[in-house]
Amino acid sequence: MAWSDRFASDAVIIVRDFGLDEVKTKAFLENIAACGAQGRVLVVIPEADEVLKKSLRNVKVHRGNLYLGKIRGVSLRTSDQVTVHDILLSDRIVMTEEGLSKVTKRIESV
Repeated sequence: MAWSDRFASDAVIIVRDFGLDEVKTKAFLENIAACGAQGRVLVVIPEADEVLKKSLRNVKVHRGNLYLGKIRGVSLRTSDQVTVHDILLSDRIVMTEEGLSKVTKRIESV
């Protein structure tokens, strides 16, 4: 139901990829902000990605601190790690097409 709510409220943003070849926090934040991400953002990827993990390691939720003026913080999860708690705490969910496919398969198996 948490997924259904997020999709119904247009809080899910699907991207082909994140366009990041090297560890660059600012570039990653600019990419997701350009897609409409704001507030607390949950990033869902199909499998572990060290470049993304390192790019986001310092982007935490801080009181009163906004990145690029609109992103409060970013959580990175693989499609098999996402919990209802993660979904409910996020304002926007940004995921790859492959990540969406894996999450869909996981939901259908329940």
